Amino acid sequence: MVSLLLPGDVCDFAFLTGRVARLPLTALSPVAVWTLSIETFLSAGHACHSVISAVLAAMETDHAIVEEHLITIGSLSAIERLSRWLLELQFRLDPVNPTFDLPLSQARIGEYLCLSSVHVNRTFQALRRLQVIETRGKRLSIIEPERLAAIGSFSSAYLAPDDQAHSGRSHQAAVASSLGVLGSRQA
Repeated sequence: MVSLLLPGDVCDFAFLTGRVARLPLTALSPVAVWTLSIETFLSAGHACHSVISAVLAAMETDHAIVEEHLITIGSLSAIERLSRWLLELQFRLDPVNPTFDLPLSQARIGEYLCLSSVHVNRTFQALRRLQVIETRGKRLSIIEPERLAAIGSFSSAYLAPDDQAHSGRSHQAAVASSLGVLGSRQA
């Protein structure tokens, strides 16, 4: 698994060049997909420059997430990887709400973080023992975000390069709202 897309994320930026997507996408839950041609994008960008800015910012954030992921899996321990990923996930889903549903099984989390599902389970147990998270089924609450960030050496700066950390609105949400009425909807 190369990346994890969440609601509002742009699945592929190939529409900017007209190329075909390089990697296949697999949905792990029901999705709604918007398609957009380069012509429609350029027309919208000409009419409203914030559309282009939002797409470029989303592309920058997407690139930063991939870079951070590579650094994480290449150099951090299991507890550091899981801590960072949980904080990134929480920030991307809703920066102001520390409680969310985990979108993946422990096996899929392990696949994403390059850990066995057993190691993921033990690492979740360790984080619960440290009392930095609580879980009830798929529902996870980050109880001590500062301590969890310290464990994973996490900073959200790469997720909000223009200090959107306090606005509660991601680049992906800006793209979705900017382009939402322009694309053709497919399920």
